[in-house]
Amino acid sequence: NGGGGVAAVESQDQQQNQATQQIVRNLANILENCMNPNPNLRNQGEHQLERMVEESYPSFVSNLVHLITSSSEITSIAVKQQAGLYLKNSLWAKEESRLALMHKRWLSVPPNIRAEIKQGLMHALQSGIPQVQQVIAQVIAKVFAAEVAVNGWPSLVPDLARLAATSSSSSSSSENSDIKSPPPPPPLLLGNQQQLGVVALTTLGYVCEEMKEDHS
Repeated sequence: NGGGGVAAVESQDQQQNQATQQIVRNLANILENCMNPNPNLRNQGEHQLERMVEESYPSFVSNLVHLITSSSEITSIAVKQQAGLYLKNSLWAKEESRLALMHKRWLSVPPNIRAEIKQGLMHALQSGIPQVQQVIAQVIAKVFAAEVAVNGWPSLVPDLARLAATSSSSSSSSENSDIKSPPPPPPLLLGNQQQLGVVALTTLGYVCEEMKEDHS
């Protein structure tokens, strides 16, 4: 029975979505504790995050991105920011040896999970929430730096350039409605278009800084 098979798949997907939402809620609570002025709660939250990283780094970073891209009804902007900062800090260190270990750990994440994370980050970059976009711009640059040695994200710079150009052309075409130009095939635009253009250019700037550091 084909209908029964489809229903079973849909039910399985629904259960998986509910499980993911529960994980995101739990993670949001822990991140809220990390921001709590009470030092006991803050330390408890930080220890819980460290344990999650040790138990399964791939699952942890994937869940952070699920949280960042989740509905505002589930997680606040402040928690999304905190998740982005934690993700960025898991990919960056001043000491060369520690940074190399972080990059090695990131590259140990299965390619399909890394691809999903990068897709989620690009989605978050277009969220229209400036506080989230600002930190995600930095996270994207850190991910790019971690993968540059293996040319792991070749589409990033063209995608960002297209976002910036699309936003620019959209705003100029609305100002000059007599000028007819075929609409380019942009990625999903979720926020204010001019703001998105600025965010895309800012992200490109961070990426260029990472490239300079890599060649210095």
